[in-house]
This record gives sequence, structure tokens and C-alpha cells, in this order.
Amino acid sequence: MAKVIPELIQWIRFEEPSDEAMINWLVTQSQEQFSSAADVWLALSTLSQAEQDSIFTQAKALPWQNWIAEQN
Repeated sequence: MAKVIPELIQWIRFEEPSDEAMINWLVTQSQEQFSSAADVWLALSTLSQAEQDSIFTQAKALPWQNWIAEQN
């Protein structure tokens, strides 16, 4: 997002893109930046335990996680 948002702002600053152009740009950005959950999980599982622990200590609870916990 740090790369995509400034690029989008720069683009719309100088012209008003058509709906089709905007859709094509969004699709291109999502395809370039997308990593499937399975790929991310595989990459995480191949890290050492110390590296995994380091990542998990930096994790943040997301609102939907709290909501699910409250529902149970």
C-alpha cells in the first residue's frame, strides 16, 4: 500500500481516469502484490522457530478476532 497509494494519487492528480482504466489498474496492482494464504503459510512454516516466534510476538489482534472470541 505504501507504494500503490502514492502512485494512485499521482495518477489522479493529473487526470481523471475512466472507470475501465481504474479497474484495469486495480487488477494489475492486486495481481502484482498478491500472495495467497497458502504461500504465506508455507513461507512461515519454513522459518526457524526463533524467526516464527519473533513474528508472532509482533502480531496485533484484529477487531474480527476479538469479535469471534466474544461470540464464543
